[in-house]
Amino acid sequence: MAIAAVGYLTTISIARTFADRNRYDIAPNRELIALGASNFVASFSQGFPVSASFSRSAVHAEAGSTSPYSLVVVAAWIFLTLLFLTEYLYYLPTATLAAIIILAVLGLIDFTLVKHLRKTKQSDMWLLLLTFFSTLIVGIVEGILIGVVFSLGLFLYLTTRPHTAILGRVGNTADFRNLKHYPEATTYTGVIIIRIDAQFYFGNVSFLKTLLKKLEMESPSPLKTIIIEACSIAQLDSSADSVLHDIADDFKERNIELKFASVKVPVLRVMKASGLYDKIEERNFFMNIDDAVQGESSQ
Repeated sequence: MAIAAVGYLTTISIARTFADRNRYDIAPNRELIALGASNFVASFSQGFPVSASFSRSAVHAEAGSTSPYSLVVVAAWIFLTLLFLTEYLYYLPTATLAAIIILAVLGLIDFTLVKHLRKTKQSDMWLLLLTFFSTLIVGIVEGILIGVVFSLGLFLYLTTRPHTAILGRVGNTADFRNLKHYPEATTYTGVIIIRIDAQFYFGNVSFLKTLLKKLEMESPSPLKTIIIEACSIAQLDSSADSVLHDIADDFKERNIELKFASVKVPVLRVMKASGLYDKIEERNFFMNIDDAVQGESSQ
């Protein structure tokens, strides 16, 4: 199963590589359906499993092939070669074929992409280099598996520690921005406005509880209100909802207001179904941060 999955991933990556180079679109599902159908039919005639080949695709591209019918021509030539030229090519050094493939593949290596990722997102650059050198050292299948595993690990790490921002009002506007980037933004005594830029699920619930405790400890004045800007929270699962219940109960016991702004309808639906909406009370849900802050200042 793992080898088959890697084969499918390889097929899509090869297709996307040539699609980007030649500026056309592909439908990944259609590519996989065609590949699966080919293997299904081949299984009835004891044929070899069908998969994409980066080296053969590179040779075809280097030769200027632009039509899938070129594969039919190549198949015909291979058939004729096996019939009539095998004895003449039998002793041809393997290095000759390797040289042809290497020259073709070298043209597909995009060094500018590495430079681009180094400037834009270094984590993606390191994943690219890790996968590249893994395929060189341990093999294509194992190398791609290593790249996939590390990609999933990085994804899980980032989702369990989502980006958050402490917000402040910019000037006299209704805009609120990250204090790290707008240190001159206005803050309010005893009020912390926090934005969570991720879905809220069981994987990052402990992160939120720890963050709220840390913010309360670091607050220069006694904490009166926490306002959560929820515009970036697109999903709320049962585990996260349960943690919000605990946070709301804890804050209520200590007379700290918990308010939400810009809650999306799917998230609000979960809150209402679980009773969290009634526990926090309707008056503590606002359309935007500005309304929440004005409600705070009017108390």
